[in-house]
Amino acid sequence: NAVHRDATLPNEEFLYHLYRGSEMLLDNRVHEAKDELERALRLQPKDFKGQDLMAAVYYRLGRFDRCIEIYRTLIAEHPREATLRVNMALAQMKLDRLPEALDELKAAVRLRPEDQRAHNYMGLLYVKLGELGRAREAFVKSGQTLVAERLDQVEKGLLSRSVLSDPVQLVREARRAGDVRGVARAAFAELESGDNPFSLAAGRDTVPSVPAPDGSSAWRAVEREAPPASGATR
Repeated sequence: NAVHRDATLPNEEFLYHLYRGSEMLLDNRVHEAKDELERALRLQPKDFKGQDLMAAVYYRLGRFDRCIEIYRTLIAEHPREATLRVNMALAQMKLDRLPEALDELKAAVRLRPEDQRAHNYMGLLYVKLGELGRAREAFVKSGQTLVAERLDQVEKGLLSRSVLSDPVQLVREARRAGDVRGVARAAFAELESGDNPFSLAAGRDTVPSVPAPDGSSAWRAVEREAPPASGATR
């Protein structure tokens, strides 16, 4: 007799391909990761973790529209997952859809007011939109006080407004002024250099993580950690 399998539990073949896909993505073998994740999702098309990882793959491939499409579906199914909204905002920023990205970041902050990464990206967006007061407020909330100070200097005419056209330059100026940990470099670098904003690490708040097939630590596609506050020491 066939053994009944709970539909909510991934089977071994699904876990195998999902785990291999996550490992390949971590190793920057993006096309191979895509193949493995497609195999996994053929077995369990609605799996949250598989879809989340696939969105990361599409981001890495520069297929931001497809990435956003996946996140829209995931957000509809998990409306209280703030990290999903931040990730979708990153993809929207890549397509220069700034108002849509800002809406997602605002929603993320409503869900998780202490989310420093959401405030970081919101600050970057406000800089791009020319709203320096709101940008400064967002950077203060993210703990990036030196970036906020740079914006004050721009408004007072003590620092050239040219730094606003290139957020990376804004970070460089802050470093030259004595920032000890890079002042929001992670947030800016992810967007401006084209780096992937996802990494494989511990699970999110509301969705339980799944152990790797070999029983080792839990894993999931999540955002990078927020950069440390500007007052931190080396």
